[in-house]
Amino acid sequence: ASLISRLSFLKADTSRRKIGHKSGRITSKSAVPVATNDDAPFAKRTVPRKPSRVLVVIAHDVSGSMGVSKSSDNMGQALTLVTALQTLEDDYPNIKVLVVPWATDARCGEKIRAGEIIKMPHYHTGTNMSSAFAALQKNETYKQSVANKDAIVGVMITDGHNTSRDKFSCNKFIKSIGRTQSWCCAVIGHKDRNKPNEYMTLNQEEVFGLANTFGFSNVNESVPIIAKTIQKTIARAEARR
Repeated sequence: ASLISRLSFLKADTSRRKIGHKSGRITSKSAVPVATNDDAPFAKRTVPRKPSRVLVVIAHDVSGSMGVSKSSDNMGQALTLVTALQTLEDDYPNIKVLVVPWATDARCGEKIRAGEIIKMPHYHTGTNMSSAFAALQKNETYKQSVANKDAIVGVMITDGHNTSRDKFSCNKFIKSIGRTQSWCCAVIGHKDRNKPNEYMTLNQEEVFGLANTFGFSNVNESVPIIAKTIQKTIARAEARR
C-alpha cells in the first residue's frame, strides 16, 4: 500500500506547455508564432499520461546475512517488496517486472514468487552482486526492453560489501547501460556509529553513484526512494524516446 500510494504515475510523464492553441498562455517559445502572425500562438499544459513501456528490475540480496524471511528481518521485507512491485503489472499493463534474487549465483525471471525464491539453490549462500547483472543480461525480456529503449528501472537491495573483483564487474555493467535505464541501491541495516541518525552505504556509491545510493535501517524505509527513482526514470525515458 505504501509503494502504490507513492507511485503517482499520472505525474510521472513530465507536464509541459504545448504551443498550438487559440487561447491559453503566451510563453517564451510563443515568440516565433506571434511574430509570424500564427493564429494559434498560445500554450496549454499537456495532460500527463500513464507510463508506457516500462521494465522494473528488482535485484535483491538473498545471502544468509539478510535473514530467514521473517516479516521483521531484511529478507522478509525484501520479499514483501518484490510482491508489491509485481502487483504493478496488474494495474499498469505496460509495466513489466523482473525479479533477480542473487547471492553466490542469481536467477532472473518474471512472476518469481517469494515461495520459490526461498527454495532456490543459491538462497542463503554468499554475496556476489555481479551475478545479478550477469543473469539479467541473459534474460530475453530485458534484452528486448534495451533494444526498444524502454524505461528500465533497476532497484538493488543488499546488506553487504562488494569484493574488488565483484565491484569491477558491477561497475562495468553500470557504465554500459543506456540513457533510458537507471539504477538505485538501498543498503540495509548498517547504522553509522559516527552519525547516530544515519545508515552506511558500504561504499556502494562507488558502483551506483552518490545520488543513487542510500542507507536505511530496513527495507520498508527505502520505499519512497524506490518510488521516486521509478518515476524519474520513466519521465526521463519518455522525454528521450
